[in-house]
Amino acid sequence: MIQFCEQHDMSVINTHFKQPKRRLYTWTSPGDVTRNQIDYLAKNSRFKNAVSKCKTYPGADIGSDHAPVIMKINIKLKIPRRKSTKAAKYDVSQLKNEELQKKYAVEVKNRFEFLM
Repeated sequence: MIQFCEQHDMSVINTHFKQPKRRLYTWTSPGDVTRNQIDYLAKNSRFKNAVSKCKTYPGADIGSDHAPVIMKINIKLKIPRRKSTKAAKYDVSQLKNEELQKKYAVEVKNRFEFLM
């Protein structure tokens, strides 16, 4: 397992959190004589800090001698950046031009006359 994780840049998550012994055991022998941690969760090392909790639930009624291993992951998905649409910049210096002022006044007057 260690060799596999090293080759694929993974880490064994079960070993990163300090848990009481009853939360570490993943397998119990018949008759509850021996307990071992033989089930592991491996995760890519890049997202290792996304895991907030990893433990076993020994009292789960699943009909097996293995206890389920649960891992809680907090993933933050990034929204791809969209190209911002900038508002058109207007040349305000053109407003002082008397010819454009008259042209604009006529257009506005015609539009309002059409509405009435």
